[in-house]
Amino acid sequence: MVVTGLYDGGFWKIRVEHLMLILTSLLLLVVFLLQLLLNPNPSDPLSGDAASLLMKNRKLYDQK
Repeated sequence: MVVTGLYDGGFWKIRVEHLMLILTSLLLLVVFLLQLLLNPNPSDPLSGDAASLLMKNRKLYDQK
């Protein structure tokens, strides 16, 4: 049995503008988060212990 409907044989346009906007926003968020992780700000830390280690021994901080 074949079910036919009101939209059978129709042509559909797909707008990818929103998809590109979402993908661009996600990429910017990832870049932002990577910058936060790779370039921490020890003068305004979320973790005092991590900031202290960063300022005292960057090599050891980078290993953790």
